[in-house]
Amino acid sequence: MAKTKATSSKSADVALDATMRIVVLSGKEEFLRSLETDRLREALTEAFGEVEVVRFEGKETPPAEALDECRSFGLLQQHKLVIVDGADEFVKEGNRAIVERYASAPCESATLALRCDTWRAGKLDKLIVEGGGVIRKCDVVTPAKALKWVVNRASKRYGVTMKPDAAEALVGRAGVGLGRLDAEARKLASAAGDGGTVTAELVRELVGMTREEEAWLLQSALLSGRAEDRFRALREALDVSRHDAVFLSFVVTDLLRKIHSVARLMAGGVNGFQAAKSAKLWGPSTEPIIRAAGSKPARVWGALFVDAVENDAMIKSGRADARRSLERLVARFASGA
Repeated sequence: MAKTKATSSKSADVALDATMRIVVLSGKEEFLRSLETDRLREALTEAFGEVEVVRFEGKETPPAEALDECRSFGLLQQHKLVIVDGADEFVKEGNRAIVERYASAPCESATLALRCDTWRAGKLDKLIVEGGGVIRKCDVVTPAKALKWVVNRASKRYGVTMKPDAAEALVGRAGVGLGRLDAEARKLASAAGDGGTVTAELVRELVGMTREEEAWLLQSALLSGRAEDRFRALREALDVSRHDAVFLSFVVTDLLRKIHSVARLMAGGVNGFQAAKSAKLWGPSTEPIIRAAGSKPARVWGALFVDAVENDAMIKSGRADARRSLERLVARFASGA
């Protein structure tokens, strides 16, 4: 087989094409693995016409069975796409040698797609790439990449324009999972109409608030500087949204952890925004956390964080009244005592 550009060190970045006989799609972003599989099938269909798709589950399939399927001809001798899910089990230690032998001389009439959450690098990788194949990472994306992805997806797939603030609102509500983002983008595009614009207002109207966003509402109130807002948010979280005390304790503790991390770095002379970046903060919470971190000495925030951790342990063990403990913690947050 003629070697292709896939044999280069940048093989993971090239587009999947019909010359590839083995493709590894590894990572925990299942929707991205599915998208890459669709692109591979489209490339094969364009090159060979109708493509027969055969699926196996790696944990339940002996390698010989799937590899024999690659070598056998269909009724019409069309090209085959053989997909093995759970491929980490398929190529585990006892099976690796037989897969390596196949990778050294893959069948020209089939493309083998190995899909899994995790992939152990080794000799097999070299054989795959030298044979013109590719190892493609399909990892969970960062919030920044999710923003770019959903804007591009809305435009190219659904024919609408998604404003940056709408994308930020959507990622804030739906998270970074591409499957959820795609489903929400499809719903928003339908509401906006062909060629329309998805606004932040439309996102807030149609996309349900996640547990994470409700948590941010409490954190936002804690950062507001107004005692009445803090206690009102806590009461609403307990009595209206009916969140359990363990979850709310985590929300408060997590906020104090972030503030203490930033305050400690700032006390060491690090710029506030650089400190926030080091603490992996992003979005609308960044500036309020920087302001809070600079409002009290780092040792005060450290003491409050330790208190929150101890408080959390007591709530989980049932050794403290949850409401009273949370109210005390919120009061200490306000006073810095």
